[in-house]
Amino acid sequence: GWYIHLPLFGPTNTRDCVGSIIGLPFNIGRWIMPTDTYRVVSGTGIMNNAFENSTFIYQYFGTNYDTYAMTRAMTSIARAAEVGDYKVSTDIEPNPEESFGYLLLKPKDSHFFEKGYTHRIRLKGAKRSIHYTVWPGKGGRTMVILPGLGGHRVSDGVAALAELFNREGWNVVSLSSTLHPDFFLGLPDNRFPGDFTCDITDLNNAISLILKDLPKKHKVRGTDRCCILGYSLGALNAMFLSARECTFACDRFIAINPPRSPLAALRRIDEFFAKPRDWDDAESRCQDLYYRIAAAYNSGALSDGLPVTYDESCYLIGVNMRLPLVDVLNASVEKNGRLFEGAEGVGQDLGATLSFTWMDYVERAVLPEHRARTGSAIGLEGLASVCAVDSVAGHLKEDSRVVLFHNENDFLLSEGDIAWYKGIFGERAHVFPRGSHLGNIFMEEYQKLLLKCAEEALPPKNGE
Repeated sequence: GWYIHLPLFGPTNTRDCVGSIIGLPFNIGRWIMPTDTYRVVSGTGIMNNAFENSTFIYQYFGTNYDTYAMTRAMTSIARAAEVGDYKVSTDIEPNPEESFGYLLLKPKDSHFFEKGYTHRIRLKGAKRSIHYTVWPGKGGRTMVILPGLGGHRVSDGVAALAELFNREGWNVVSLSSTLHPDFFLGLPDNRFPGDFTCDITDLNNAISLILKDLPKKHKVRGTDRCCILGYSLGALNAMFLSARECTFACDRFIAINPPRSPLAALRRIDEFFAKPRDWDDAESRCQDLYYRIAAAYNSGALSDGLPVTYDESCYLIGVNMRLPLVDVLNASVEKNGRLFEGAEGVGQDLGATLSFTWMDYVERAVLPEHRARTGSAIGLEGLASVCAVDSVAGHLKEDSRVVLFHNENDFLLSEGDIAWYKGIFGERAHVFPRGSHLGNIFMEEYQKLLLKCAEEALPPKNGE
């Protein structure tokens, strides 16, 4: 039946809602308790259920721009699998892509992200503020975390890294990705996000204001002893920041799993999303895949591993990395009151919006604005060169503050990219044989090396 979202009760549908109403007279509590007592007990149960899930709910709705369509889709899939008593086939040999190890990157304290303080700064000329989250430390040093494509400042991965450094006494600051509405809706102009030549300037200005704001809000020390840690898109941001004259002091830039060419990486994401085109009876297989995951989640079997093949896991990565584009498109309509040629209908339907590719976005939104702003007749490949790490390679080779963490089998890299990175960074490159894209960042030895690299960069404190 129809999808319904009721306050306190949450997502439901016509069938379950009617069933709950019909079931009220048969609730034994109504028969054995006085009316007022029953109301209190019933209400307490509802509120207890809400509070039990409050951490997840707060984080989910805080980190996503437009949650309604996704909540509706996920709820409908999960309920259909439950009602149909869907059983996960034992014929499937689980073989997920190694990047799924990133799902294990979670804070040890599940409530850690709630211990952060969220503040805001406003860039000159902007109508809206940019939010940042801080976990004050006990030492005199500050770590700024920049997440990957469309990542939010209190997502599980960011919170896990923040907890890692905060336990060692660091002040930790997190910002949302330059491609997340939480960040780009607070920019002073109405451009579409994604052009590195502008994003880096905005990021520099935002971090400068935050480091000046932080001592006022929390009286912390060490904002002049700063490190930047970025992963995936955030790693590209970190490297490009190191190559410009920043308006803040920084002792170390840690870049984790940066693609060499952002546009090549976006093409790969689009390829992953399009995997079902090569499948027989793709629609049926996709439905089975979603039901399979929902059933495994409902039964708690996900702890035994994701019940998907390698190809299916690649498709799920493509879906996950396409979702930030949905937020970019929807938020851009809100901010600019416009979209661009070829984007008609986008935002009105989740399926139609998901079918719009990252390369569509770059070619139809980012590239025309770059041309208009620079007055150049640059093409798509020219824009790719401007945004590629190659454009700052000379600086990276000389700047001892920049450290690289990478995996040889990262799916966002092309053949020869690892050898190229090793040639640029030399001993400052920490390259692992496995892990694909961020799939080994949860490992204890990996995290110890992150801490070591950050600590080594800091100048001695006064008197040391």
